[in-house]
Amino acid sequence: MAIGAAGLLTLLVIQLPAVARAAIGCGVLLAYQLACNFAPALGDMVFEGDHGGFIGALSWGAMLILATAVIDFYNRGVKPFLPGVGALSLLAAASLLLAPVSKHRVSASYVLISVAICAALYFAIDLVSKRLPFQSDVVIWWGENPLLLYILHLMLVGLARAPFGFAEKPLLHGLLTTAAMLTGISLVAWALHRKELRFSL
Repeated sequence: MAIGAAGLLTLLVIQLPAVARAAIGCGVLLAYQLACNFAPALGDMVFEGDHGGFIGALSWGAMLILATAVIDFYNRGVKPFLPGVGALSLLAAASLLLAPVSKHRVSASYVLISVAICAALYFAIDLVSKRLPFQSDVVIWWGENPLLLYILHLMLVGLARAPFGFAEKPLLHGLLTTAAMLTGISLVAWALHRKELRFSL
């Protein structure tokens, strides 16, 4: 429901210029967060709902709208993109004054920080795969079997979490298990690429 609602909200504004979409995304996010802050019962409904429920879908929609604006800025070149991501990062930091980072509450800070991190990672991956002399084909390997690798990653996450359940773990544990999973999945992707195997529905 959250994905569908986010897509429908984005369709309403997708034809607008990127700057307008960014402003609308931020406006929706601000209105959503203020409503949750000043109406605790509303915030509780989001927290208790699956992926934020119907109300939380507004925040997911704002995330998708912002993401479409970010990629449009990137397609115009690095010069408009980097200042835009810098402004987004400052906005993400400022949003911590409104609400703590929480996926379960789909907080404004969670959305803005997630979009900023994704924008930075997209820029880094694009540099490594297309723009630098030491280009890597790992993105190609991953892109050839995305569904299979997605399912594999879910299985690996389950295996990594099984001994601990939902108990809080040290940051180092999370970093090491994430690095191990990414390495393992990349090796599987490379092996499938070498054998020219493609899995799709």
